[in-house]
Amino acid sequence: MKFSNLLFYIDYITGMDDVTPSYQDIQLNRAEEQKSFSLRGWGFVENTTSERNLYLAFLEENNRRKPVIVPLYPIPRSDVKEIYPNSPTGIAFEKIISSHDFSVKEAGRYHLVLMAYNPADSLAGCAFLNWSVEVNNYRIMDITHRDIPLETQKYFYEFYERQAHKEWVPVWEKFDEEWYMRTYPLVKERMQMFDMTCVEEFYREIGSGLGHSPNPYFDEVWYAKKYPDIYKKVLESDYKSGFIYYCLKGYEENHSPTPLFYEDYYLAENTDLTKDVLENAALSNGYEHFILYGDRENRRCHYLYDSRSLEKNLQKQEIPLSERGPYTTYRALPVEKLRHIRPSVYFDPEWYEKHYPEVKEAIAHKHYDTALQHYLENSEPMHYSPLEWFDEGFYLQHNPDIVTFIHSGVIRNGYEHFLRWGAKELRQPCESVNLQDYYHTHPEAKEEIDSGVYKDIFARWLVMEKGVAY
Repeated sequence: MKFSNLLFYIDYITGMDDVTPSYQDIQLNRAEEQKSFSLRGWGFVENTTSERNLYLAFLEENNRRKPVIVPLYPIPRSDVKEIYPNSPTGIAFEKIISSHDFSVKEAGRYHLVLMAYNPADSLAGCAFLNWSVEVNNYRIMDITHRDIPLETQKYFYEFYERQAHKEWVPVWEKFDEEWYMRTYPLVKERMQMFDMTCVEEFYREIGSGLGHSPNPYFDEVWYAKKYPDIYKKVLESDYKSGFIYYCLKGYEENHSPTPLFYEDYYLAENTDLTKDVLENAALSNGYEHFILYGDRENRRCHYLYDSRSLEKNLQKQEIPLSERGPYTTYRALPVEKLRHIRPSVYFDPEWYEKHYPEVKEAIAHKHYDTALQHYLENSEPMHYSPLEWFDEGFYLQHNPDIVTFIHSGVIRNGYEHFLRWGAKELRQPCESVNLQDYYHTHPEAKEEIDSGVYKDIFARWLVMEKGVAY
C-alpha cells in the first residue's frame, strides 16, 4: 500500500487535569464527569485535497476487537501549509475532534491513531499518537503518554489493509447535514437561538435529545420503541441517544436501526454473509453490507421489503434512484412522498388507509407519517391486516400454533409468520385464497420461486392474479 506523508503535532488534549505537559506540549484538562475529552492540534497531509477524510482510531490494548473509528472535521489552517512549500497538494488543519463520548466504552486502555484516507486515488496514511486513554466503570480514569505496543500496531496495520478500499466510518454512522436540515426544518431557527453555526454540533448537543435522527439510515424514534430498555438508559443519561448506543454497542448486538431492516433476518436470509466474510471485507455488520451491496443485489432484509418491487414503485412516481439502491432512495425521501410508495408487494398503503379510516386520521394529525409506519408500530399488531388478500383474524384462527410465538415476542403478528414461513408451507392467507390449489395447478411456479423470480407462491399470486407491480 502506498502511504501519503501524514504529519501531526498536538497542541493539547482536554480530558484530565493536574497533568504536567510533556515535550509534545500536550495539555490535559478534566472533562465534566470524566466521560469525554477533546483533541486539538494541527497537521498536514500530503497528496490529498479532501478535508473530510481524516479519522481517529481507538485501539484497545491487548485486544483484537475492531477499532472504534470516529470522523474528524478539521478547520483549514493556511499558515501550516506555508511551512511545506514543496507540497502544493495537501491540506492543513486544526481542531481535530471535539467531545468524543467515552461513557459507554468497555473497561480497558485505548491507544489513539490519526488516519488520513483519500478514496479518489487510494492514498492513505496514519500516525500513532502515542497517547492512550484508560477507561473503567464508564469513566475516563487516565490519559497518559504511552507508546503503542508492537502487537497492537501489527493488528492495526492488518485492519488498515482490509479497510483501505472503503471509507473508515460505516455509512450508517455518518451525519447527513443536507438530509437533517430537510427533515427538521425548525433546526435553522433553533441554531440561531443558540448562536450555533455547525449543524452537526447542534444535532450532538441538542437535536439528539429531541429524538432527531442523524441520517436516513437510523430512526431514533422507532429505535426507542423497539428497544425500550435502551431508551430507559437514555432517559437516565447513561447514553445521549439511541443512536450513540447503536454505534457503540447495538450494531454488535444485531439491533435493527430502522423499521425496514432486521439484522437477524438479513443474516438468516443471506447465509453466505458469515462473521468472517464481513470482517474480511471490513464491514461492521450486515446493515453496512446491505447499504453498500446487498440492496442492489436484491437481498432480503425484511419480510415487508423487496428492492425490485420498490424500484418499480419509485420509477412509477418518477423518483430518481440513488446509486446505492432503492432502500437509500426510499429512506431519504421527504415524508409527503413516502405515503403511497409500496416497498414490496406485501403491503398496500392505499387499501390500508381506506379499510382503517382511523389510520388515515392519525396520519392527518401527524401521529404517524405513513400507513406502513402505523402497521409496523401500532400497539395492537394482531388487529390489522396489511392488504386485501391477507386476513389477520382468519390466519390466527386457523393457525393457533403461532399465537404463543406472538405473545413471547418472537414474531409481531400472524402476517410476519406467514411471510417468513407460512407462505412456503402453503398456508391459507384468507378465506378466498387457497395457495395449495394455486401451487399445484401452476407447476411452473416452483421453478420461478427456486430461481428467485418470486420469493414465494403468495408473491406470484399477487403479481399474476392481481396485477401488483413486482
